[in-house]
Amino acid sequence: MTQSLKSQMPALARAFRMKADGLYERQRALVREGLLESKPGHGPGSGVRATPDSVAMLLISLLSSVNLTDTASSTREMAKAMPVDGKCPFTGATNLRDALAKILSVPSLLDRMTRLSITGLAGSAEIGFRRNRVSAFKAPELEKHGVQFTLSLDFEELPDIDSIMAGIMGGE
Repeated sequence: MTQSLKSQMPALARAFRMKADGLYERQRALVREGLLESKPGHGPGSGVRATPDSVAMLLISLLSSVNLTDTASSTREMAKAMPVDGKCPFTGATNLRDALAKILSVPSLLDRMTRLSITGLAGSAEIGFRRNRVSAFKAPELEKHGVQFTLSLDFEELPDIDSIMAGIMGGE
Protein backbone atom coordinates (compact mmCIF):
# COMPACT_ATOMS: atom_id res chain seq x y z
CA MET A 1 0.00 0.00 0.00
CA THR A 2 1.15 3.51 -0.79
CA GLN A 3 2.37 5.59 2.12
CA SER A 4 1.02 9.03 2.89
CA LEU A 5 3.25 12.05 2.62
CA LYS A 6 2.31 12.93 6.20
CA SER A 7 3.77 9.62 7.40
CA GLN A 8 7.10 10.68 5.85
CA MET A 9 7.12 14.11 7.53
CA PRO A 10 9.25 13.08 10.55
CA ALA A 11 11.97 11.61 8.30
CA LEU A 12 11.84 14.52 5.84
CA ALA A 13 11.92 17.03 8.71
CA ARG A 14 15.03 15.37 10.16
CA ALA A 15 16.70 15.36 6.74
CA PHE A 16 15.88 19.05 6.16
CA ARG A 17 16.61 19.96 9.80
CA MET A 18 13.22 21.49 10.43
CA LYS A 19 10.00 20.70 12.27
CA ALA A 20 7.55 18.20 10.84
CA ASP A 21 4.66 20.56 11.67
CA GLY A 22 6.17 23.23 9.40
CA LEU A 23 6.44 20.78 6.51
CA TYR A 24 2.89 19.56 7.10
CA GLU A 25 1.56 23.13 7.03
CA ARG A 26 3.20 23.60 3.62
CA GLN A 27 1.63 20.36 2.43
CA ARG A 28 -1.79 21.58 3.59
CA ALA A 29 -1.33 24.91 1.77
CA LEU A 30 -0.44 23.03 -1.43
CA VAL A 31 -3.52 20.80 -1.08
CA ARG A 32 -5.80 23.82 -0.53
CA GLU A 33 -4.53 25.35 -3.77
CA GLY A 34 -4.86 22.11 -5.75
CA LEU A 35 -1.10 21.67 -6.20
CA LEU A 36 -1.15 18.32 -4.39
CA GLU A 37 -3.97 15.80 -4.67
CA SER A 38 -5.44 14.49 -1.43
CA LYS A 39 -7.68 11.42 -1.09
CA PRO A 40 -10.50 12.07 1.40
CA GLY A 41 -10.90 10.01 4.55
CA HIS A 42 -8.86 8.93 7.52
CA GLY A 43 -6.28 6.17 7.87
CA PRO A 44 -4.46 4.11 5.24
CA GLY A 45 -5.11 5.15 1.66
CA SER A 46 -6.21 8.69 2.51
CA GLY A 47 -4.36 11.99 2.34
CA VAL A 48 -1.55 12.95 -0.03
CA ARG A 49 0.36 9.98 -1.43
CA ALA A 50 4.10 9.93 -0.83
CA THR A 51 5.53 9.99 -4.35
CA PRO A 52 8.55 11.58 -6.00
CA ASP A 53 6.16 14.20 -7.41
CA SER A 54 4.67 15.13 -4.02
CA VAL A 55 8.14 15.34 -2.43
CA ALA A 56 9.29 17.48 -5.39
CA MET A 57 6.41 19.90 -4.85
CA LEU A 58 7.17 20.07 -1.13
CA LEU A 59 10.84 20.86 -1.89
CA ILE A 60 9.89 23.53 -4.43
CA SER A 61 7.53 25.12 -1.90
CA LEU A 62 10.24 25.15 0.78
CA LEU A 63 12.67 27.01 -1.43
CA SER A 64 10.38 29.30 -3.41
CA SER A 65 8.75 31.14 -0.52
CA VAL A 66 9.87 32.09 2.96
CA ASN A 67 6.32 32.40 4.27
CA LEU A 68 3.13 30.37 4.02
CA THR A 69 1.11 33.27 2.62
CA ASP A 70 3.01 33.19 -0.69
CA THR A 71 3.58 29.43 -0.78
CA ALA A 72 0.88 28.47 -3.27
CA SER A 73 1.45 31.17 -5.89
CA SER A 74 5.25 30.99 -5.85
CA THR A 75 5.25 27.17 -5.81
CA ARG A 76 2.79 27.02 -8.72
CA GLU A 77 4.97 29.29 -10.86
CA MET A 78 8.32 27.75 -9.88
CA ALA A 79 7.00 24.23 -10.53
CA LYS A 80 6.28 25.35 -14.13
CA ALA A 81 9.71 26.99 -14.54
CA MET A 82 11.21 25.93 -17.85
CA PRO A 83 14.80 24.94 -18.52
CA VAL A 84 16.70 27.78 -20.16
CA ASP A 85 18.06 25.28 -22.70
CA GLY A 86 14.61 23.92 -23.64
CA LYS A 87 14.85 20.76 -21.58
CA CYS A 88 16.79 19.61 -18.54
CA PRO A 89 20.07 18.06 -19.73
CA PHE A 90 19.95 15.49 -16.91
CA THR A 91 16.31 14.34 -17.09
CA GLY A 92 14.90 15.58 -20.39
CA ALA A 93 12.07 17.24 -18.44
CA THR A 94 10.54 20.48 -19.64
CA ASN A 95 9.76 21.97 -16.22
CA LEU A 96 11.26 22.07 -12.73
CA ARG A 97 8.56 19.90 -11.12
CA ASP A 98 9.02 17.04 -13.58
CA ALA A 99 12.83 17.31 -13.48
CA LEU A 100 12.95 17.14 -9.70
CA ALA A 101 10.39 14.31 -9.54
CA LYS A 102 12.45 12.32 -12.06
CA ILE A 103 15.65 12.88 -10.06
CA LEU A 104 13.93 11.79 -6.84
CA SER A 105 12.64 8.62 -8.52
CA VAL A 106 15.94 7.49 -10.08
CA PRO A 107 18.61 6.61 -7.48
CA SER A 108 21.52 7.15 -9.89
CA LEU A 109 20.32 10.70 -10.66
CA LEU A 110 19.63 11.47 -7.00
CA ASP A 111 23.11 10.25 -6.11
CA ARG A 112 24.65 12.73 -8.59
CA MET A 113 22.54 15.71 -7.53
CA THR A 114 24.45 18.15 -5.33
CA ARG A 115 21.99 21.01 -4.73
CA LEU A 116 18.69 22.63 -5.51
CA SER A 117 18.59 26.44 -5.41
CA ILE A 118 15.65 28.76 -6.03
CA THR A 119 15.88 32.53 -6.22
CA GLY A 120 12.37 33.44 -5.17
CA LEU A 121 11.39 36.78 -6.62
CA ALA A 122 13.69 36.38 -9.60
CA GLY A 123 11.85 33.25 -10.71
CA SER A 124 14.99 31.23 -11.30
CA ALA A 125 16.17 27.82 -10.12
CA GLU A 126 19.20 25.61 -10.54
CA ILE A 127 19.73 21.92 -10.05
CA GLY A 128 23.40 21.23 -9.43
CA PHE A 129 25.11 17.97 -10.27
CA ARG A 130 28.57 16.58 -9.71
CA ARG A 131 31.43 18.02 -11.77
CA ASN A 132 29.90 21.51 -11.39
CA ARG A 133 27.19 20.81 -13.97
CA VAL A 134 23.98 22.82 -13.67
CA SER A 135 20.50 22.73 -15.14
CA ALA A 136 19.00 26.24 -14.98
CA PHE A 137 15.28 27.02 -14.99
CA LYS A 138 13.32 30.26 -15.41
CA ALA A 139 9.77 31.23 -14.42
CA PRO A 140 9.18 34.56 -16.19
CA GLU A 141 5.87 35.13 -14.37
CA LEU A 142 7.81 35.50 -11.10
CA GLU A 143 10.57 37.72 -12.47
CA LYS A 144 10.54 40.85 -10.33
CA HIS A 145 13.12 43.39 -9.41
CA GLY A 146 14.02 44.53 -5.93
CA VAL A 147 14.70 42.32 -2.95
CA GLN A 148 15.63 38.79 -3.94
CA PHE A 149 16.45 35.77 -1.87
CA THR A 150 18.06 32.48 -2.78
CA LEU A 151 17.35 29.37 -0.77
CA SER A 152 19.30 26.17 -1.36
CA LEU A 153 19.38 22.59 -0.22
CA ASP A 154 22.79 20.95 -0.30
CA PHE A 155 22.00 17.34 -1.22
CA GLU A 156 25.50 16.24 -0.25
CA GLU A 157 24.51 17.21 3.32
CA LEU A 158 21.23 15.23 3.13
CA PRO A 159 22.43 11.63 3.30
CA ASP A 160 19.02 10.36 4.44
CA ILE A 161 17.18 11.55 1.32
CA ASP A 162 18.35 8.47 -0.60
CA SER A 163 16.88 6.06 1.96
CA ILE A 164 13.69 8.14 2.36
CA MET A 165 13.07 8.08 -1.39
CA ALA A 166 13.95 4.36 -1.59
CA GLY A 167 11.31 3.73 1.10
CA ILE A 168 8.76 5.81 -0.77
CA MET A 169 9.52 4.10 -4.08
CA GLY A 170 9.32 0.70 -2.44
CA GLY A 171 5.87 1.54 -1.08
CA GLU A 172 4.40 2.54 -4.45
